[in-house]
Amino acid sequence: MTNDVHAVDEAFQSGASNARAIDSVFSGGEKSGGGSVDVNAAEEAAKRASKAAAAAEAAATRPEASVPVLFKHRSDALSQATLELSADSFALMSEPVGGAGRRKQLRKEPYASIACLIARARPFHVDVRLSKGTRVRFASSHIQQAMSELALRARLPAEAIVFEPNVRRFGLEGVLDDESSDDDDDDDEDDDEDDAAQQNKAEKNNDAETKETKKENEEEKEEEEEDVSFMFPLIKHMQESVSYTHLT
Repeated sequence: MTNDVHAVDEAFQSGASNARAIDSVFSGGEKSGGGSVDVNAAEEAAKRASKAAAAAEAAATRPEASVPVLFKHRSDALSQATLELSADSFALMSEPVGGAGRRKQLRKEPYASIACLIARARPFHVDVRLSKGTRVRFASSHIQQAMSELALRARLPAEAIVFEPNVRRFGLEGVLDDESSDDDDDDDEDDDEDDAAQQNKAEKNNDAETKETKKENEEEKEEEEEDVSFMFPLIKHMQESVSYTHLT
């Protein structure tokens, strides 16, 4: 009987130890599961940080302004491009025709390297002369915007902005000095006076042409009346002949 009691006691002790072993396994699994959750959260945080850094870098390199242009190569060939104006430099980026293909950087120069801007006599053409002796050339229907942006960002003095002969000057707000602005105002006033004089001259010419036309019309009318008057005797004779024939 005693031996049976000892056997039962050992069995209970063995079962308790097995239960503790199983419990430890399960508790260890929960701990490892919690650890995997922490790893996943860290990975997600790292991904968010990477995306935020990429967005900040893109924002830093994104141009503050852009102007559509035609870039002029050394061979004088033209290609569709965009003048991109950033905080401390400007770049010309190619624009694939039809949207097919990738954009590539054609030129990039700091504003500090700009020596002067030249509005060429050739319509819509601009030369950006650099201090190292080279130049960047482009054409654009937005020439005033492009030159204004470059001049303001490069802090160019008025004498560094050149208009070739026969090129109509336009105002570059904040760039040209007061004297140049006054000259532009005087030029505008002269243009207005010239326009008014031409308009008066045109009105006088129109009046003279109207009077001359009226006189010619009156003369033509008199000539027509003279041409018909010689027929009056003949018409009268024909009327008398008809009356005589009717009577007989």
